Amino acid sequence: MIRKEVAAGTIPAGVPGFVAESDGNAVSIKIDDAAPVVYTVEAAREIVASIRGTVEGEASIFSVKNNFSFVRIGRGFKLRAPLSGAEVSMTGDLAIDLADQIEKAAA
Repeated sequence: MIRKEVAAGTIPAGVPGFVAESDGNAVSIKIDDAAPVVYTVEAAREIVASIRGTVEGEASIFSVKNNFSFVRIGRGFKLRAPLSGAEVSMTGDLAIDLADQIEKAAA
């Protein structure tokens, strides 16, 4: 239902509490009131692939290289970006929407 409203332009496509922006060379990801974390475009794309893969059933990821984790917890998921930041819980659908938002910024 929400995706239908987004497609119709009734509500914005972004995930509340998450901001993914690009300056052309890097992607910054901001979660809630935390400071934004800046990733290379390549790292942002790896984060997107990791989120989608984990939601689809692949193993959870803890990436020191890209400074984030995305893990399955029961029927939900937890994102931590950066690794020293707070964990944010979400459903699989919300995680896919976030991946889409990061991917758009990394394009």
